[in-house]
Amino acid sequence: MIIRQITTDSEDVQIVRELYEQSFPEAERLSFDALLNLLSVADIDFCSYYIENQFIGFTYTFTVGKLCWFFYFAVVPEKRGEGIGTEILRSVLEQHKQSLIVIDVEQPSEQDGTAPAGLATPEMRRRRYDFYCRNGFRDSGVRRSFGGVTYQILVCGEGTILDKEYSNLIRIMWKKVKEASGD
Repeated sequence: MIIRQITTDSEDVQIVRELYEQSFPEAERLSFDALLNLLSVADIDFCSYYIENQFIGFTYTFTVGKLCWFFYFAVVPEKRGEGIGTEILRSVLEQHKQSLIVIDVEQPSEQDGTAPAGLATPEMRRRRYDFYCRNGFRDSGVRRSFGGVTYQILVCGEGTILDKEYSNLIRIMWKKVKEASGD
């Protein structure tokens, strides 16, 4: 597997943007330009992944101190279910093995009809949750609701995250988004 760091002038920016916009509902996305702008003001790893020169996915992590927020992760649809996601995830876990890796996933028990259109079905939410748990993540007990959707905060690594630490991570990220936009 080949891993490439994405920059504002990377040749694969457009294919990453397309997968990003296909994979995440608008309600869950920062603007793609904001993701790129954050590269200059925060500890971000924005990576694209290739097998035999074929683009297979991307990851986006935001690190603050000992916490690494695994913010976005997507595999191209035609490669899902082939173990590629596990391979990419293991690469990220190895790269950030000194950190407590944090990810927020839609709560599997979220009822249909309570989430905005475009979000995952209960079956998809359960598969995502199970995927992360199979790969070493565990429930931190922290929950957040955004846009009518409840997210479980999962962690991987030494220790856990407290509600106030997660709130601080969000605060820092939004401060960096504002800084990157020039406001």
